[in-house]
Amino acid sequence: VVVVTGSNAGIGLETAKGLAVAGAKVVMACRSAERGAKGMEEVKAAAKKAGRECDVEVMTVDLASLDSVRRFADSFKAKFDKLDCLICNAGIMAVPYATTGDGFESQFQVNHLSHYLLCRLLVPCLEKSDRDPQIIHVSSRASELPLSWSEIKKGELPSIAKRSAAEYNGWRAYCQSKLIQVMLTKEMDRRIGSKVRVNALHPGTVGTDLIANVKMPSCVRPVLSGGVQLAMKVGLVLTPTKGAATSLFLATNSRDVTGSGGYFKNCKRAKPNQLAEDEALCREVWEESAKLVGLEP
Repeated sequence: VVVVTGSNAGIGLETAKGLAVAGAKVVMACRSAERGAKGMEEVKAAAKKAGRECDVEVMTVDLASLDSVRRFADSFKAKFDKLDCLICNAGIMAVPYATTGDGFESQFQVNHLSHYLLCRLLVPCLEKSDRDPQIIHVSSRASELPLSWSEIKKGELPSIAKRSAAEYNGWRAYCQSKLIQVMLTKEMDRRIGSKVRVNALHPGTVGTDLIANVKMPSCVRPVLSGGVQLAMKVGLVLTPTKGAATSLFLATNSRDVTGSGGYFKNCKRAKPNQLAEDEALCREVWEESAKLVGLEP
């Protein structure tokens, strides 16, 4: 059983297709049941084309709500006694400033905090698996950019989580959320890596719907969208199918091949941001995240 968040479109949808073709039971964790159902039909069509039986279903979860994450985890545990792989794929990028109902800056919660909570809640299911269980965090090369460093290095996670509109920069918030994912991967590996593999990845520069919510002048959006389509055609930007390759590489290979606690690009281990190698800082990120969701570290 594999759970893929944000799997109704883009990299997540292509990941779900690849897993279904490989014979996995796929749970598409999507915010919209309607869009999830449309995505599920595409997954079924891909499996049918490959001549494979398809076992896929949609379960709803809104990563902008911690209560929704908790309900999803409860529903999953009621249906399944174990989980083989959790792929934390859903995300938003450089969106206009907004806070969630829980009071957190939206990118911080959707990209990091809700996935952190989901991992914590589903670890018991992963530990019951006899199929080399693992967690995969779909991060980004944005995690490597200096734009994300200073506040995290100063240990200011609570202020990042609840920054004001005046303090907000969409791209900085995105980079920070993606770096925190990699740091979380490192600390999670130290805590549960002997039982559950944990890896993070950069999928490449991929043409997806993420740009749909990026703040930009309305006149620029159609030009950028057309440019992305052209870039995919000539190979300057990856298609979502190619962008799913590293997720599928990790999901379908054994611990002997992938190891645990790694950061991957193009299906190979890569060097992460230097802050992800700071054990004390990664531990602090974990502990502060636990406080924010009301869990013991």
